[in-house]
Amino acid sequence: MTDPYQPGSQYRQPPQPPLMPPPSPGQFTPGSTSGGAPVPYQAGYPVSGQPYALPHQSAPFGVDPLTGRPLSDKSRVVAGLLQIFLSGFAAGRFYIGHTGLAVGQLAVGWGVFWLMFCLGFLLYLPFLICWVGFMWAFVDGIVLLTRGGTDAQGRVLRSG
Repeated sequence: MTDPYQPGSQYRQPPQPPLMPPPSPGQFTPGSTSGGAPVPYQAGYPVSGQPYALPHQSAPFGVDPLTGRPLSDKSRVVAGLLQIFLSGFAAGRFYIGHTGLAVGQLAVGWGVFWLMFCLGFLLYLPFLICWVGFMWAFVDGIVLLTRGGTDAQGRVLRSG
């Protein structure tokens, strides 16, 4: 098999950008901090000389600087705290619009609670563990608070 990048083949290498001469000492270079030394590109910051892009209509609250996905109008801090302190009502999941998951957490939490409460009249032990059904919603609140998530439209929750 022949090399596709050899002269005369139908495939050619892309053209290389022209090389720029290095700046003289003390000359200001855009994108540098001091002395003409270039600063490496960092995600979330504009490339030197280029402004930030305007938000797209599908992302009115901006985009995530790491993934480029649109941000939600909902906050992960509010969702996490609601889910932790009101886990028996799945308030955090209702807040971000995941009603199906919230109804599931309500069914498991209150279903286990009432089952254990009713069995508690027969035995003493179920009275001690009737709160176990709410652990799913409580742990879900910790995950929402620390890692975030998405709202019902699939947008990333804001961190503020």
